[in-house]
Amino acid sequence: MWLDNPKTRSLPYNPPRIHKYPLSAPDGKLQSIVDSLSTLPNGSFSPDPSGKPIHDLYDAQKLPVTTTSPDSSRSILEILHTPGHTSDSICLYYPPDCSLFTADTVLGHGSSVFEVLGIYMASLRKIIAFGENGEKYGPVYPGHGPVVSNGLGQVTTYLKHRVARETQILEVIQKPPPSNRYWTTWSIVSSIYADYPRDLWEAAARSVDMHLHKLESDGLVEGQGGEGKHTEWNFIG
Repeated sequence: MWLDNPKTRSLPYNPPRIHKYPLSAPDGKLQSIVDSLSTLPNGSFSPDPSGKPIHDLYDAQKLPVTTTSPDSSRSILEILHTPGHTSDSICLYYPPDCSLFTADTVLGHGSSVFEVLGIYMASLRKIIAFGENGEKYGPVYPGHGPVVSNGLGQVTTYLKHRVARETQILEVIQKPPPSNRYWTTWSIVSSIYADYPRDLWEAAARSVDMHLHKLESDGLVEGQGGEGKHTEWNFIG
């Protein structure tokens, strides 16, 4: 690609560094990428000091972007480790434009998909705190959807939505269950989403189930058996 581009053909090739936030456990897909990189000709990329193809990122790390900026000390990308969507999710902060690149953690529209809700909500709080009450970053550049000019407002809305849903679940589960001894994930959904079309309930059940597991880890509810949307729950406060 470098040689095929007339704009770069006459320029010396500067092997890029490949960066990634490290995973806490081995991953087959990542290993296949590493194996593929290892087959490339020498000089295709710059390995890390130990010889690994991928340079590990770390939280609060600052990577230089260019030295041609009038203020090269600000021309950096700052790494924010924001797990939740995946364990290695990050955001990138670019000071010259006061911009935050959020990938799949905060989208331009709709809701993000996440693996562990409690960890995801903690990351949203981290991004909000990083914003310094709107003084640090303005626009958010998501991985999907349009650019959000009021980035801090968007992140705050994400968190408020999750907190409001959590409050709804706690209010419901403290009432007498409609049948049997305990509330189930499905009966909670039936209560909260009673005014919504039923074809939305299955997706809602997955979200409510994640909230319930977070509340269980918080010591507020306790699972009593069952599987999936039929899992039974008890409020223990």
